[in-house]
Amino acid sequence: MKNPYNRIVNEIYKTFFPLLNKSLIDAIRDFYVNNYYIDKTIIEKRFKVFLKKTKNIDYYKDVQASLDSYPVMTKEDYRKIGEKKLTNKFISLLPKYKMNTGGSTGEPYEFYCDFSVGLIDFYHQKYQFEKMNFSKNDKLYVLNGWFPEDELVSNRVFWRAKKNINEFPFGSKEFSTHYLNSDNAGIYIDELVSRPPQYFRSYPSVFVELTKYLITYGYKSPPFKLKGIQLTSEMTSKQQEDLLKKYWGDIIFFQYGHSEAATIASKYPGEEYYTFSPYYGLVEILDEKNDPVKPGEVGRVVVTSIHNKVRPFIRYDTGDLATFRDYNNGVVTVYDIAGRVQDVVEDKEGNIVSITGLVFGQHFHAFKNIISWQINNEKKGVLYVDIIKEKSFTNDDEEEIIEKLSFKGRFKVYIRYVDKITKTRAGKHKLVIR
Repeated sequence: MKNPYNRIVNEIYKTFFPLLNKSLIDAIRDFYVNNYYIDKTIIEKRFKVFLKKTKNIDYYKDVQASLDSYPVMTKEDYRKIGEKKLTNKFISLLPKYKMNTGGSTGEPYEFYCDFSVGLIDFYHQKYQFEKMNFSKNDKLYVLNGWFPEDELVSNRVFWRAKKNINEFPFGSKEFSTHYLNSDNAGIYIDELVSRPPQYFRSYPSVFVELTKYLITYGYKSPPFKLKGIQLTSEMTSKQQEDLLKKYWGDIIFFQYGHSEAATIASKYPGEEYYTFSPYYGLVEILDEKNDPVKPGEVGRVVVTSIHNKVRPFIRYDTGDLATFRDYNNGVVTVYDIAGRVQDVVEDKEGNIVSITGLVFGQHFHAFKNIISWQINNEKKGVLYVDIIKEKSFTNDDEEEIIEKLSFKGRFKVYIRYVDKITKTRAGKHKLVIR
């Protein structure tokens, strides 16, 4: 049962946040509108307050107040330490919400997030779109992993209006990635053509698929005009980017971020690199010895959340790699980011299903009881799920995974419990084997 006190605290906090943080909100807007201008005094002040708050966290209470005095840590390190030692001892009094992450990387993890982080994220999303000339009358649609109810599916309706009154950050209308296939593509296209948006937010692999269906259905040029396409959650190949630009024009902008709510980066038309916002979190690009890499070198993306006082991620190794470009006036830029994958699986009918949508489109309660997992799809319509389980893992968790991954009978799911899952040559965990 949800805590009513927490809901009340969150609502009060949400109401007063814009009034108490006007200078920060204005600074975020200036960052995107005025060519990445920053006010370093705001960041330094926030960081000092943040470091003081870490004294309320058992694991960090004796660490000195400088960033490099904190250890670089991975999700595996956090598991060994335990969330209790990493969480603010006054958590019951703080505005917060629960998050889980790692579903697409194969290492699920659940934690609490400071409510202010969601609001900081909202303003970043808002001004990222304003940089692409989003106006109040424009509509933003999303292609994501939402699962339509059975009644909608039976009526071949694979979209819904969102409950939120704001277009940001996830649009006023969402379309399910799960039913976008050769059988239903025409239905998606008819709905979009009859009620088109001005902006789209999507996984790269799915938007490429939609674009190819448009061409197949005879639309050699776009049937409606888009002002911007935001691609997120996966890496985009050069071939995919070129295909989308050729069809829609040079209106694609990219976003990089994490559920850990410690960093956000963007890349816009005409830009050859990603720019991280220091108002969201601090970023380091480090080598294997945890030293900063030089321009042009590839390093690990290590991030620090400066707003999450409930459960901060401090010098968190994301597992992603980036080619470092520059650090100028507190702003980190990188040429590219590797590590985000476009994993897909094939159902019994031969349809391709985005694993990003399949995993993140559903909330798996079992995530908190899984150390690591991997999905094997070597046979069409069959998923072998290898799981390294926590001691708290139960039969209910197994049943939930089988039910949700079976996707209403499109996959036969088998669970295999293992002690070890092999990493890639680059040391990364691969969620899907095909």
